Amino acid sequence: MSPPPVIEKLVVAHYMLGLTHLQTRKEWEADIHAARDMGIDGFALNIGRDDSWNLEQLDLAFRGEDALSTRQGFRLFLSFDMADPGQPWSVEQVVRYITMFARRRSYLRARDGRAVVSTFEGTGWADNWPDCEDAAQGIFLVPAWTSLGPQGVEKKLDMIVGAFNWACWPEAGSKTMTADADEAYRRILGNDKAYMMGASPWFYTNLPQYSKNWAPTCTTLWFDRWAQVLAENPDLVQIVTWNDYGESSYLTTPPRPGGGHPRHRQIIVAGAERYVVECDHRAFGRVVRYFARMFKMGLYDGAADALALAREDEQCLVAWYRTDVIGVGADEDGTVWGEFGTSPASHGTDDVISIIVIHDTPKPVTVSFGNPEISRPMPARHAAATTIAEPIRSVGSAHLYVVPIQGRVGEVTVSMGRGSSGQGRAWRTVTGPAIRRRKGGKVNFNVVTIGC
Repeated sequence: MSPPPVIEKLVVAHYMLGLTHLQTRKEWEADIHAARDMGIDGFALNIGRDDSWNLEQLDLAFRGEDALSTRQGFRLFLSFDMADPGQPWSVEQVVRYITMFARRRSYLRARDGRAVVSTFEGTGWADNWPDCEDAAQGIFLVPAWTSLGPQGVEKKLDMIVGAFNWACWPEAGSKTMTADADEAYRRILGNDKAYMMGASPWFYTNLPQYSKNWAPTCTTLWFDRWAQVLAENPDLVQIVTWNDYGESSYLTTPPRPGGGHPRHRQIIVAGAERYVVECDHRAFGRVVRYFARMFKMGLYDGAADALALAREDEQCLVAWYRTDVIGVGADEDGTVWGEFGTSPASHGTDDVISIIVIHDTPKPVTVSFGNPEISRPMPARHAAATTIAEPIRSVGSAHLYVVPIQGRVGEVTVSMGRGSSGQGRAWRTVTGPAIRRRKGGKVNFNVVTIGC
C-alpha cells in the first residue's frame, strides 16, 4: 500500500502581490470569488522583498479570505519572489512574514499541520531555509528552483519537503511541451515528498526595461498541459498565473485605462498595455473546473468511467486566437521564439483558432469568419468563410480542435449544434473580436479568449 499523501490535492493560482498597490478588500473578495467559480482552490501569493504595500495587502487578502473560507474552502499561502540575487531577503524578513500570516485560518497547511511555503527561484538563498524552519517552528517548503533542473534539486532534497516546477511552456525553438522534466521530478521526489506541477495558458512578454521579449509556442498548450497534469498526477497544480499581465499568462479581464479601472497603472506594468488591454483571458478559466475534478479524482483518460463524464456546470466551449495575422511589413519588434531563443517569434506562431469543448460527445464545431475586408462574392484565392472541424485529440470529456485561419479576417464565431454531427439547434455559440492583417506597427503575440 502506498503511503498517504502528504498534502491535499489542490489547484492553486500564482497571484502577483506586486500588482496590488491600493487594492481594496472588496477587490480581493471579487478575485477569490472568481477563482473559486473557476474551480481554483487557492492563491500562491507572490511577494517581492521591497514592495511597501506587502503587509497591508496580505492582511487584506487574508481578511477577505477569512470571511469567505468557511463557506468556500479557499486557501492562501506565501510564495517568496527571490529571482533577484542582488536584493536578497533576510532570514528575519522571511520568518516575520511566515509567523505573521501562517496563523490565519485560511492559510494552506499540509496534513501534518505545517504551513506551506513556496518561492520563485532563490537557489542562492537555499542554505538559509533550515534557519527559517527552526525560527518559524516548522514549514512545508515547496520551492520553485526550476533553474537548477530536477538533477540540481535532487542535491538539495534534505532541506525541502517538495518541489514546484515553474517551467510550463515549450523550450525555445520547440512547438511541443513535453513532460520530461515532470517525470524526472517525480522520480527524484519519490512518494514521500510533494510535487507541485505548473500549468499555464499562454505567455508573451515585451518589456525592454526588464530585458524580456519572447513568445514560446502556446497554440494548444492549455489543453496539452492539463492532459499532462492528469497523466503525471502530481500532488498540487499551480496555474501560472492569475494576474501577471506583463507576461500574458493571466486568467482574468485586464483593466482598461481612461474611464475604466482606477488602478490601471498599478496593475499593468508600463509597456504591456499595448498587448494586454484588448486581450481578455477570462474564458481560459472555464475549463479549469472539469480538469481540476479529474485531477483530484486521479482520472486520466477515463472515457469508460462515468466519473469522467462532464457535469452540467463543467460543460463549455472555449476558443483562443491572436487577432494579428502577420503580414508584409509587420514589425515583430525583436520578439524571439521562446526564452533564450534566437529565431523570430513568428517561426513558432501558428495562425489558428484553438478550441476546447467540454462535452461527453466529441462533435464537430463550426468556425465562421466575418471577412469584412473581402467583398462578396469571395475571390477564389481566399478560404471559405466557414470551416467545420473535428477534434484532433481528447482526454475524458475534453476535446481539442485547431482551425487554421488561412488568411481569413473579421469577427470569429464558434458554434456547436445539438445534433450528432454538431449541426442543428445550437448547443453553444460564441463570437469574438475581429482578426486583422497586421500590415504595419508592432505585432501582438498575445491572444483573446471567448467562451460560453
